[in-house]
Amino acid sequence: MLGGFPDGCRLHEVSRGKINCDGWKVYLSHALDGFTVGLQSIERGYRVWFYSVLLGTFEIGLNETLDPTFAFDAEAADMR
Repeated sequence: MLGGFPDGCRLHEVSRGKINCDGWKVYLSHALDGFTVGLQSIERGYRVWFYSVLLGTFEIGLNETLDPTFAFDAEAADMR
């Protein structure tokens, strides 16, 4: 873990509730304004991390908002 984020994450600062990833704007939450999130590349998109907490996923070109991850989904993601 680098800086509390999983290895391999690209770091992005949240502004106005959004991040810009490869030219695609994705809404996360205004509660994260000014904070940094980590993007971990997966087969179809990205996982979004707030330090060691998995917030959800999105696909570039498909999602304009974060698809939230629930506790049981996060546990499954840790097993991969």
